[in-house]
Amino acid sequence: MCQHGTWLLILSIFMIGSSLADQRRQYHQLQTAALHYNGNVTNMASKFYYFRHNITSPWTNQIRTLRVTTTSENAISRYPILVVVRQNRFATSWQLPLTIGRHYSNSTSRILCPFNQGEVMNVVIEFSTFSDTIVYYNLTVDIVENFFLGHVQQNFIASPTSPMIFAYKFQPNIEAIILSLSSKNSSCAIVSVQEPECPFLDQVSNIRYKSQFQTMTKSSSISVLSKDYPKGFLAVVAVYPTDQECQEDYTYTQKFLTNITNITEHMPITKKRITISIALSLP
Repeated sequence: MCQHGTWLLILSIFMIGSSLADQRRQYHQLQTAALHYNGNVTNMASKFYYFRHNITSPWTNQIRTLRVTTTSENAISRYPILVVVRQNRFATSWQLPLTIGRHYSNSTSRILCPFNQGEVMNVVIEFSTFSDTIVYYNLTVDIVENFFLGHVQQNFIASPTSPMIFAYKFQPNIEAIILSLSSKNSSCAIVSVQEPECPFLDQVSNIRYKSQFQTMTKSSSISVLSKDYPKGFLAVVAVYPTDQECQEDYTYTQKFLTNITNITEHMPITKKRITISIALSLP
């Protein structure tokens, strides 16, 4: 009886504590300006940030979503910072420093998925680490204005740590389109056409799964049929840290056969300026 009573007491305290914690949460409302934060974390406690963003219907020209950028200059791969971003129905995570193959970076940026969020997107960002010394970080949350891709040419910048994502919805009288991308920069990138689902597959390690894709240096064109994507599609662009994936004699499996025990090369700052456009495909 005492043991049962003890468990009941612990459960009551936990429920009261959770309720009080919910009441203390202060959600920051994003309107137009980006929000910037500086913080630090150790293995003694995690840090949380709460955001709220009003979104319209996912398939209107006014759709907007959020971009989360995180940086840490003194986080190390042995005791990295783990960043977890929770939304209404799912979560995504990454660590700092970010590693891709043998390369690492102290900064990364991700676009959040706005689908199936209702009218309000609630976002909780958590920073944690196993380091017993203080690890510093920077957080920026800003609004992506041009998430919806219409029949207007757009310019954007992507990098190995900052992929770019656009959404497109077929009009009833359109059966096929041609997705075209061009760049003066010859660095290797990959273009992926995906179902409009969450979470995004926007990393070079997973972007090829369940998608139609094509590597590119200076140009890329992909034909997309409305019958294959009745709900529309996502155009995801990611840049590789090296140009190996775009070489003719390179096979994708080579990447996984490479010994990446020693991660010693800092990721090159390769910013690729790209122009993207949608053109109707004539029968």
